[in-house]
Amino acid sequence: MIWLTGSTGLLGREVARLAAAAGRPLVGPERRVDVTDPQAVRSFARAHRPHCILNCAAHTRVDAAEGDEAAAMRVNADGPAYLAEAAGEVGAVLIHVSTDYVFDGRKAQPYTEDDVPAPLGAYGRSKLAGEDVVRASGVPHVIVRTSWLHGPLGRSFVGTVLGKLQRGESLRVVADQRGRPTYAEDLARVLLTLASSDAAFRGTYHAANRGACTWFDLAVEVRDQARSRGLLASDVPIEPVASASFPATAPRPACSVLATERIEAALGSRLPPWQDGVARHLDRVREGRNGS
Repeated sequence: MIWLTGSTGLLGREVARLAAAAGRPLVGPERRVDVTDPQAVRSFARAHRPHCILNCAAHTRVDAAEGDEAAAMRVNADGPAYLAEAAGEVGAVLIHVSTDYVFDGRKAQPYTEDDVPAPLGAYGRSKLAGEDVVRASGVPHVIVRTSWLHGPLGRSFVGTVLGKLQRGESLRVVADQRGRPTYAEDLARVLLTLASSDAAFRGTYHAANRGACTWFDLAVEVRDQARSRGLLASDVPIEPVASASFPATAPRPACSVLATERIEAALGSRLPPWQDGVARHLDRVREGRNGS
């Protein structure tokens, strides 16, 4: 039995959808548990005694975290601590999802799991704190860092861009931040494999679709693929701009490309290219398969 937290979010909804389609036993989607409430976490774990806790619950509002770091810490650090405690009590493995924002983006090459984190802002600090408490707990665990998540079951950059393009709004998009877009369905499959496998996956892994791009590159790909699928009536201009053109509350890493060789070796397979993830995201939008 897998306990899924964060089942109403973008990633959690994809995990729940795939698990239901595969007939995999899952608890969590039918009852929301506040991961910041230690008593609620303990009670749920004791009642269901899962063999794996898959933590997709997260405070992901990067700019909002700068104004209220305590709120981000409650979800992203305290929550994992309570889940780790519960996992230890019931003998469960804890799979915890983290982010590329634990890195400062100053490295020219892709970040490996062994690189030392140095978050730039409150969101990254809160996610790193969550990683640290999971590692320090001593429970069997897997930490999966990912990046630039998108999918039709929640808010994402891809969905925002598509909506603006469909309204005929010309776009100015940052072209000096680089990362690896990740289709939520692909990541959900990885997480379910880790949660369901008899193999002893342990430690930290990076999981993202193959290849890297800028936000501008991603926006152009969305436009071109949407156009070819009949989701746009005409081309809409997209202008590349520097990050300085969009002053943000929270600093972002300039290059947070994740190296994924470790997870690929462990699973014996590679995630599809990021362009393929965009294509399948837009196919589901076109076909109206947005619900769970």
